[in-house]
Amino acid sequence: MKLRPAGCVAIGIILSLSSCTVGNDVKPDPATGYISSTAGTSKATVVLYKTVDTSKYQPLALVTAGTFAEKQIRDLGFFKEVINLEQLQTAIVTNNLGDKVPSVNDRIGISNAAHHYKVFLWIHSKADRRGSKVYSQLIATDPMTMEDLFITEHVLDYVWAGVNDQNTFYPMFNSFIDWIHQRK
Repeated sequence: MKLRPAGCVAIGIILSLSSCTVGNDVKPDPATGYISSTAGTSKATVVLYKTVDTSKYQPLALVTAGTFAEKQIRDLGFFKEVINLEQLQTAIVTNNLGDKVPSVNDRIGISNAAHHYKVFLWIHSKADRRGSKVYSQLIATDPMTMEDLFITEHVLDYVWAGVNDQNTFYPMFNSFIDWIHQRK
């Protein structure tokens, strides 16, 4: 099947109108401290907000919520070092901690890493289905105790607003920014 030029143009227009940015990490606006989007500096719903001294986690964050979240957490500029699971595994081997931390593929292993390697904040995500809606959650956990310290969520609206950085992920990171700086 050969596309005619008009067909190519129509496909291009459809793709450009339906496209959205997903996985485009950006630095917060220096004037506001938040990530700007087409909706301004909106924030997601905060499910859990524990007041803690977040500065103790500033040296290191472990992000297991994917490459986009890892880059976005790094771009926030709060943590001195941001690593993923593979980098944590390498650090454990490099520091000869394999006997004490044989695996970091579950909560117990991540907790062992925090006890034997370094104190860090574990930032991860999950999808939570409630009835016909699915919510994306961004979670900050103290791996020493496995206590969730912060949870923010946003409904995944595939029909009307769309699931993309602007509508879904930036608002969650803006709420996370408030928590790491302990602003309510």
